[in-house]
Amino acid sequence: MIGALINNRKAVTCLLIAGLILLLLNLKISLLSHQFIFGVEHKERPIVQFLSYIFSSFIVYFISLTWLKKIHKCSNHGNFILFWIVFISAAARLIYFPSQLIQETDPYRYIWDGQAILQGVNPYQHSPQYAFSHRLKPTDMSASTVSEIHQKINHPGVKTIYPPLAQILFAVSQWLTPWGLLGWRIMIFLAECLIFFLSISILSKLRFPPEQVMLYGWSPLILKEFSNSLHMDVFAVLFLTLTIFALIKRWWIWAFAALAFVTLIKLFGVILLPLLAIHVYKRNPQAVLRGLILFVLIIMTLYLPFLSAGSPVWEGLTRFSLEWEVNASLFGVIKWVIQILPVHDGDVEIISRICAMGLFAGSAFLILLRTAKKRGGIGNFLKAAILLLSLFFFLIPTGNPWYFTWVFPFLVILPVKSLIAFSGLVFLYYLDFY
Repeated sequence: MIGALINNRKAVTCLLIAGLILLLLNLKISLLSHQFIFGVEHKERPIVQFLSYIFSSFIVYFISLTWLKKIHKCSNHGNFILFWIVFISAAARLIYFPSQLIQETDPYRYIWDGQAILQGVNPYQHSPQYAFSHRLKPTDMSASTVSEIHQKINHPGVKTIYPPLAQILFAVSQWLTPWGLLGWRIMIFLAECLIFFLSISILSKLRFPPEQVMLYGWSPLILKEFSNSLHMDVFAVLFLTLTIFALIKRWWIWAFAALAFVTLIKLFGVILLPLLAIHVYKRNPQAVLRGLILFVLIIMTLYLPFLSAGSPVWEGLTRFSLEWEVNASLFGVIKWVIQILPVHDGDVEIISRICAMGLFAGSAFLILLRTAKKRGGIGNFLKAAILLLSLFFFLIPTGNPWYFTWVFPFLVILPVKSLIAFSGLVFLYYLDFY
């Protein structure tokens, strides 16, 4: 008993120190971010130094998760540890408020699309490059700020790829701070506050230690991609967390609604729809049809105001799906195999993508079939969701690190060490710039 108490106090002390070290490392990254100047060659940017800090913070994070397990359930420590985890999580996010974007330009597209909506323009109608060259809204040739934003947009000749709910969020952020990112930063911070509250509630309802929220709160991947890079996926993570919360509360219809909002942030959220339908069907068959109808109605309702653009609504997304390739993992292997086969060079890309899609579809079918046969509760849904999202990430041609954040609402409840470890290894993506 005494030995266990001593070990418990030691683990608590280590966790306190780890939190402070984590804050210091994130402060270092935030300060270093100001050396990432747009237009400067990648090799002249402190990418290696950034990676040394980020990998160090991941080591601290991974060890902290081990210490958290060693802390016994004691009434005199539980509340304090949870407070410390939330405090460090919030402080780390606030540290990034004055930071500059590290190796990212996506938020400048968010600004452009948001301004387009506020000025009464359909963001799917024209690419930023076309609007800028033809002096169409939201362009104002006399404003240097607008010109600067336009220069920083990635692939300005491609029409927007982001679904309607994302566009609405962009517009809200631009209403708060026109042509700036402060409003977007505040929205992300508030979204993460909701994710924390919901995650703690979910853990408590499932009788898991609420301290497991540290898996999300202290994650270097989450901190980098949301608090610094400002990726919109944070809102997909929020609605995924709401989906899980609704399932635990047995609010079946609301679960479908939440997943519809996930899909309206990024369309690949739809891959979870069959899994959700199977899970709900086992418990309330009548709710499945109503849920599916609501899902479709929500998608159609939010797309309706933008359909005036016609086919360009899908043009940017189609190009992204068929042309983009970055940080590919299993897809890269598939493409390599196709290249050594007697296939015409011009067909390699499309055949590789079809094969990857077919492999995902077949694997997803087996996962869904296995899930349908099991009688388990929410645990089976969570495991299957982790499998589907991870498989999707490894098979798509664009394995951007921020896409992997989608697994975290599920990992918080069911930690998978290999996936947690990969959330650190995924930072090797940034070496590609160097």
